[in-house]
Amino acid sequence: MSQAEIPFKEGDVVQHKTGGPAMIYVGKDDLGRCLATWMVGGQKRSDTFIDAELRHYEEPSGSTFVGRTTRV
Repeated sequence: MSQAEIPFKEGDVVQHKTGGPAMIYVGKDDLGRCLATWMVGGQKRSDTFIDAELRHYEEPSGSTFVGRTTRV
């Protein structure tokens, strides 16, 4: 996959398509998988995903933080 075909750029806020926490996209690993990090209970977590598993994060409708940057 060329750099132009990567659907996310470093720093994008993403989410697994099935839900879950907002995560920060940090790049690709040596096998071409997406690397993402997020916080749980004050601890940093990270994992790898294939492109098709992720989407750009959208604030839940009715959120009290609409229009504000989400902190992760």
